[in-house]
Amino acid sequence: MAFKVFADANLLLDFTLQRQGFQDAKSIIQSAIDGNIQLCTTPAVLHVTAYFTGQHYSGPQTRQIILTLLNDVLIIDCDQATALIAANSNIDDLEDALQYYTSLRHGVDYFISADKKLKKQAAGYGRLPNGELLENDFIIKVYIRFKDKEELKGIEIVSVEEEYKSAKTNFIIANVKFRSLFALKGNKESNVFVCAVP
Repeated sequence: MAFKVFADANLLLDFTLQRQGFQDAKSIIQSAIDGNIQLCTTPAVLHVTAYFTGQHYSGPQTRQIILTLLNDVLIIDCDQATALIAANSNIDDLEDALQYYTSLRHGVDYFISADKKLKKQAAGYGRLPNGELLENDFIIKVYIRFKDKEELKGIEIVSVEEEYKSAKTNFIIANVKFRSLFALKGNKESNVFVCAVP
């Protein structure tokens, strides 16, 4: 069974509006399409996504984009008890708290957010101020193109299914720990290319 991964409005809008984070968002959504993960979000996030997507596309185009997303995105929602827990939590932003506690209620394994304020609140990678774990890691199959194996430093490779080496480039198809892929994000000098594969 695929791991549940929560997508916030920023991720969905990066995809629908092809903003700066488009390639990352596309890779995550492709993982959902391929069945590697179960992508989920809330009605509130879907509402925000539909509204801002509608600012850039016609009504029928927006509807088609949202319907296409709904093929691979599960909608989860909170109940009264979850809303009360969120409202009484240590998370400053109530909207973030509602998304986070709704994710917990539905057994989400990984919470992806581009929300910089939420990230600033984290008391260490993946942790919120009250010490709760924000995500659980999972294995994902990826294609990785690189020049030097040193560029793969920090990526937790579980197994390699295919490998190619040449004088100009190298690639592997491997199962890796998803969270470790973020090690590449901070390295602007890297020419490593990564994408999810079925």
